[in-house]
Amino acid sequence: ALADPYFEGLAKLEREPSCQPITKMEFEFERRRVTKEDIRDLIFREILEYHPQLLKDYMSGTERATFLYP
Repeated sequence: ALADPYFEGLAKLEREPSCQPITKMEFEFERRRVTKEDIRDLIFREILEYHPQLLKDYMSGTERATFLYP
């Protein structure tokens, strides 16, 4: 899009960041079929990332979730 003549005075392709194309493996997660329970578990695990002690307890199996999902 930056190569369009409309942007000729604004865009300089040599200034723009570039990188290798993203592989399809980066989007493998997008192709998985997930259930409602899988999504709840993923959200719970994401929340645990912000609570290191709870994550440690959860991963070691010493403590499980003590609440019910709505």
